[in-house]
Amino acid sequence: MKYIVYGIVSAAILFLSVLMFLTVEGRTDHEKTLEEAVSLALDQTMQEQWMQAESIKDDEAWADAFCRILKEKMQGLGIKGECKVEIYGVDSKNGLLSVGVTETYRHPNGTEGTCQVIKTALWDQKMETEDHEVRFYVDDRLWQAYRVEDGADFILPQTPAVEGRKFLGWSRQADQWSGEAFPAQVKETQIYYACFE
Repeated sequence: MKYIVYGIVSAAILFLSVLMFLTVEGRTDHEKTLEEAVSLALDQTMQEQWMQAESIKDDEAWADAFCRILKEKMQGLGIKGECKVEIYGVDSKNGLLSVGVTETYRHPNGTEGTCQVIKTALWDQKMETEDHEVRFYVDDRLWQAYRVEDGADFILPQTPAVEGRKFLGWSRQADQWSGEAFPAQVKETQIYYACFE
């Protein structure tokens, strides 16, 4: 009889331990998933709304867009709890959006749990410029490369030295020296090949 009582007590302790672990793990999982959904929705809202024409940039449109996109992201990430969205601040003229999202869900033990994420996003207008990469190859190996913003000055590479071969210059066509000049500014990703005599 004594062993039966020990067995029942041990099973109850094990069951409560597993239930506590699932509750703590569930809360952490909900927080991480909600954080990801809010971050993704903020990023997409900022990009979509900022890229629209100036005439349709208004605070209400930004808030509506965030709520719509957040709902999509939550469904995509499998968030099933109820969420309450609070817009703390929005300034469509300067690209600012501050939100708070509170999710209410049920723990495995049946109690109600909540988690909250508060985030603020500011549109960095430098993000609007596109980066381009310029690469230089010598005998099918990368010799030099750099990444610059659109419209940056073109940077001339070092002249490669290959024993027994005379360097003619750089060409956009592999093994076809054309004597072309470099552009003054970088407007697209460019690849150049070293040409030798």
